[in-house]
Formats: sequence, structure tokens, C-alpha cells
Amino acid sequence: MSTHKNEKTTLLQRLIGRVGNPLDWSYVDKALLFIGFVLMMNAFFTFFLYFTIDIPGLPPAFFDRSMYLAGVQGQWGFIFLFSFLFAMGWLIRRANPESRWFTYLCAVSIAVHDAWLVSAVGHSTTSAAFLTFFLVALIGLLFFDLRFTLLVVISWFVVLGAEISMEQLGLSSYAPALVHSPHMNGRIDPWWMWASLALGAAVTVLMLLMFGYVLDRWRKREAEVKELSEFLKKMFGRYLSTEVMKSLMENPTAMELGGERR
Repeated sequence: MSTHKNEKTTLLQRLIGRVGNPLDWSYVDKALLFIGFVLMMNAFFTFFLYFTIDIPGLPPAFFDRSMYLAGVQGQWGFIFLFSFLFAMGWLIRRANPESRWFTYLCAVSIAVHDAWLVSAVGHSTTSAAFLTFFLVALIGLLFFDLRFTLLVVISWFVVLGAEISMEQLGLSSYAPALVHSPHMNGRIDPWWMWASLALGAAVTVLMLLMFGYVLDRWRKREAEVKELSEFLKKMFGRYLSTEVMKSLMENPTAMELGGERR
């Protein structure tokens, strides 16, 4: 039992050692991970729409068939865009691994796609779609920087704000992908309910996994710092005063060789 467990641990450690910590990856590699995940999920979603269009009961009765087809075509367009970005990132990852412009281009593309989906099904019809926006913003804060997150937020609100403004001016209809609201006579359509719950649960689980990963890494770093502090105290505590030891721990650069000429 213990041998098998040790083998698993060793394999996991080898995998982590080979791949490394995604938080420490270059900007382009992190963007490739992000855009690759979005590409995979959208490809699965698009194939699901394509192969269920002629199944009775799928799509649900509140979906307009022509808009359903238009949505599939729109998804193919975004899949092409994400594939192009992935190929571009793969080409520049060695020459310019910290490319900010490529990372920000990925951020804007993903935010525009999410806002487009929300506009298609109605920005106030379902709250689950809004969770994907918060997920993208959270990933921006954890993996990239504040500018990445601001680009996501601004791009998302610009697209969604433009759609809402066009609705108010009568230039476009609300939730063009729907024939009528999935909420009728105080009841919600079962298909819509389960789809919304599944999306909300999936996004929430991803958020919890990321929070758990960061928290676990922070705890490990804290334990390593504590162990290092104890080691330094044992090594130099008998030779240096408490004040000097505290000063060295707060300012490790003071241990560098050199001095001041006076």
C-alpha cells in the first residue's frame, strides 16, 4: 500500500518537476494554457450544438432554429480565432516569451466572446453566464497582472454595453437566440434550469480549484520560509545577536559580500 502510494507521489512530483508551476510560467505560455482551454471548451460546445440541432427536443422550443444555426456559425468563427491565436503564441513563445501584446490580445478576444454569448441568450435571462466573466477576471489576477484584468473587464462591458444600448434604441432585439423567455408562467424550463446549473457549478468548481491551488502553494511557501528561519537561527544564532539575526531575515541582501568605503 505504502509502496504504491510512494510510486504515485514520485510520478506526480516528476510531472510537476517537468511541467513546473503554471504561476511561474512565461506570459506567453500562460496565455497558451488559457487560450487552449477556452478553445477546447468551445470546440466541445460547438460540436454539441451542431449534432443536436436535428434531435427532437434539442434545441429546446424556446430557441429560434435560424438563430441556433447562426450561433453555431458564430462559434466556428471564434474557434478559428482562438486556433489562430494559439498557433501565433506557439510561434512567438521562444522568441518573445514575455510578450504583453499577445497576452492582452488573448484577454480581449476571450472577453468579447463571453460578452457575445451573454448578448445572444439575454444578459438578464441567466446569471450563470456572468460567472464566466468573473472566472476570466480571476484568472487574469492570478496568472497575469492588473492590466490584463482591466482589459478583460473593459472589453466585456464595452461589448455588452453596446448590445444593451442597441436594444434600447431598437436597433437589435433582446436575446436574439430565443423565441421566448425560458421562464413562463412563473416556471423555468427544465432544460434551461439544468444547463444553467451545470454551467454555474462548473465555473464555481474551477474557481475553487484555483483558490485551493494558490492557498496550498502559499502555505507551502510559508512552511519553507519558517524552516529556513529555524535553520539560520541554529546555524548562526550562537554567533550573532538577536537584533542582527532579525535584521538579516528582514533584509537578506545585507548578507552579500562588500562594504562601504568611509
